[in-house]
Amino acid sequence: MVTFSAIFIWRVGFLVVILAGLLVTPVDLRAYLRTSSQSIYRVDAKFFAGLSPSVTIFDSSRRKRSIAKRPKKKRDRNRRKSQVFGRADIVSAFTRLISGLFGAIHFRRLNLDVEFGLHNPADTGQFYGYLMPLQYGGWLAQGLSISVRPNFERVCFFGEVDASVRVTAVSLMLPFIQFAWYAYGPRR
Repeated sequence: MVTFSAIFIWRVGFLVVILAGLLVTPVDLRAYLRTSSQSIYRVDAKFFAGLSPSVTIFDSSRRKRSIAKRPKKKRDRNRRKSQVFGRADIVSAFTRLISGLFGAIHFRRLNLDVEFGLHNPADTGQFYGYLMPLQYGGWLAQGLSISVRPNFERVCFFGEVDASVRVTAVSLMLPFIQFAWYAYGPRR
């Protein structure tokens, strides 16, 4: 006869193993964004290194729930400003955080397709000239592509981004821990 405590221990053990698997194995994220007259976005995730079925995290085509508006709180102007933003340590710690996050995120595919137009066609051409080294410079890695098209007729910005990245949750935690230590840790 199996006791209740044995069943409980096995269930907790199973949940711990699943949670550890989610933290240690890579997660494949796919993001799609298109701007035009109506913006469309979608983010899907595949857990366990892409072995699980795709789970939709965000989708703009889903029906939006109506959310009751909350009354705005009045700000107290006499409150002291935080002293955090005046320190130079925060800036260096933030740059370490950004570089650590980019090191933890591995781009598998990135397709960027942009059409833009400025008020003056000459400005559009000049800006397009500045962007050409990105498109034709030859520095893009395999799986990354950028397509830029100027529109000399009117002011516009339309674009489409299709990105696929692989992230491990444990590797994302380390840059945040380092940021907290360098920004708020003990002073030497």
